[in-house]
Amino acid sequence: MKTIIGILLIVTLMSGYIFAEEKKPDEDTKSKESYVLDEIIVTARGYASEIKKVPGGTGVISSNDIHFIQPSSISDALRVIPGVTKSSDSPWGSEVNIRGSSRANVVFLVDDIRLNTATDIGAQFGTVDPASVERVEILKGPISALYGSGTMGGVVNVITRNGRFSHDAYAEGGLNLLYNFNSDGGSTYAYTAYNTPDYYIFASGSYRDFGSYKDGSHNTMKNSGFSDLQGILNLGYKSNEVNSTELKTQYYRGDEIGIPGAGSVGFPAEAKVTYDEVDRVLINLEHTYRPETGFYQESKIRLSYHSIERHVRVNDIPPPMGAFLRSIEPEATHKTYSSALINRFKSDNHDIMLGLDTWKRTYDGERVRTKHNGETSIDTPIPDSYYLSSGIYTEDEWGINDRLSMNIGGRFDRIQVKNEETDLYITAFATAPPPPQPNRRIWDKYDVSEYSWNAHTGVTYEINNLWSTDFIIARAYRAASLEERYKYLNLGSGVEKWGNPNLEPEESMFFEYGVMRTGEILKAGVALYYNDLENLIAENRVSPTRIELQNISEAELYGGEIEFTLRPTAWFSASGNVAYTRGRDTGNDLDLPSIPPFNGFLRLCYYPISGAWVQLDAIYNGSQKKVPTGVNTSDNWTRFDFMAGYKFIVATTGHEIYGAIDNMFDKAYSDYLTTSRGFTFNEPGRTFRIGYKMEF
Repeated sequence: MKTIIGILLIVTLMSGYIFAEEKKPDEDTKSKESYVLDEIIVTARGYASEIKKVPGGTGVISSNDIHFIQPSSISDALRVIPGVTKSSDSPWGSEVNIRGSSRANVVFLVDDIRLNTATDIGAQFGTVDPASVERVEILKGPISALYGSGTMGGVVNVITRNGRFSHDAYAEGGLNLLYNFNSDGGSTYAYTAYNTPDYYIFASGSYRDFGSYKDGSHNTMKNSGFSDLQGILNLGYKSNEVNSTELKTQYYRGDEIGIPGAGSVGFPAEAKVTYDEVDRVLINLEHTYRPETGFYQESKIRLSYHSIERHVRVNDIPPPMGAFLRSIEPEATHKTYSSALINRFKSDNHDIMLGLDTWKRTYDGERVRTKHNGETSIDTPIPDSYYLSSGIYTEDEWGINDRLSMNIGGRFDRIQVKNEETDLYITAFATAPPPPQPNRRIWDKYDVSEYSWNAHTGVTYEINNLWSTDFIIARAYRAASLEERYKYLNLGSGVEKWGNPNLEPEESMFFEYGVMRTGEILKAGVALYYNDLENLIAENRVSPTRIELQNISEAELYGGEIEFTLRPTAWFSASGNVAYTRGRDTGNDLDLPSIPPFNGFLRLCYYPISGAWVQLDAIYNGSQKKVPTGVNTSDNWTRFDFMAGYKFIVATTGHEIYGAIDNMFDKAYSDYLTTSRGFTFNEPGRTFRIGYKMEF
């Protein structure tokens, strides 16, 4: 497979030079389009909307933002968006926390398609090479009716590079090369596209290989390296002016991905946990009918298949388990099949979305345990099962007058969950190998159906050409995942952790108020929000030997954000944000875990001469002392990153060379939201990296 990716990279570059003489869009036009893209978001409504006209918190980062940071995981690049922080299981598999919500409460999309996998160890954000991303769009909270269960915390939509239908035929392409001295590894990414009025062809390939990094104390963070590759092939065809069909395919393969911290997965502390293989496949077929005449604007039919196959290896297990167990190897295949019919209607005052969608997630997994003498046993802690969601939704963007608009949306879903009965050969871990036990029925067949709804109403008002304000109120839900319904873990000493097939959906009432200023010199925004949560799914010790997931609690999340971008001259710009989130378990009068501390970000950019640029980033995390009993507190830390580069043009090809120093002052620190198996791993220390970028 690595050979195939290498061939794809070579073909990518060769095709770029073959088509280099074809007509390209005017460079000034491309620049202007890029600037406009910074002001719109597609994920919120399903079509391009001005951010200032979307009630509720949103955020967008471009490929340029990602290029500056060169992250291992997309979540590292999202720090430029206030209220969004990373929650790390590993450098590769960092996930996203949005205003105190993460994992199952945040829907993760790749090119509008759900990516479902287990919630215990992150395996979502790592399966997309950041270099292949065109932009990432964030919804902070349940501010859209388009996506159904799981959006209580928000939505992350990763939009990858693609070809396009163009006015004139032209070719484009690029190459990114990076070397990281801390982890002693690098990455290669290349893409090419041939775009015409009637069809396009897009192809890209990447390969990354990074070793374990050193933290700010110069200690090697063992088992923190990874290797992966990715290939994308997309095709588009227009049969006439109103009909177009697009096929998008992606393949990702990761090998020997270290997980220095792995969340609440029941593995012994300090065991070595590694993804020895992760495979992701996406196939998306979409047909669009766009008459754009009168009230009827567009219909879109989408069929997709998205799967992740995960193989985990747990070894170096400490006693008592390690006294007789050599390794534990869970593996699972998560497949998601989806279909959608999306319609758009538009009149003078209304822009209406009306859609139907259904998606089915299947789980098929097992766990192999190997003793030191080579004997193996196989069990299935989560039974083979599926989760089927079918929904109908509508949204209306109502332009009441030139300054005032209202967005009203709602959704109704039917959710069905089924599982097979499961018999296990259970081993009760102790200080010595226990005697054999007979098979044990742990899951009977279940068939659970739920009906859920969500709705929102938002208002935006343009005070004048620069200032606008908005308010939104929303009701949302999240149905329990397969892992929460059917979890089984033997924690040793006779203690077991169980899921619950009869969990009720979590519910929330969400409120947000914001003020935004737009302008060429200064852009700024302030947002205040409150999220009231009910029926929270949490662990409850129902007996000395049994811990069970139940709907037991209520909670509230509230806070605020400030962000700004300042461009006073052509040679200097500054941008930054601060965010605060507070989380309370109101049912038990306790602090919530996994709440990000007060944090801020500042970026200064300087352009001394034509083509040259210098950038300084400062990242601040405050201390977090408001935590539940038994959860570690954290101290504040500040990190500085420096980057500089030079852009130049040779013939019709743009080039860029750059260098960077991340964590300039070699700060030894850990992220508070780093989940762990009894310990917290440090982030990378001082890191030097160099790179080269070419585009035509």
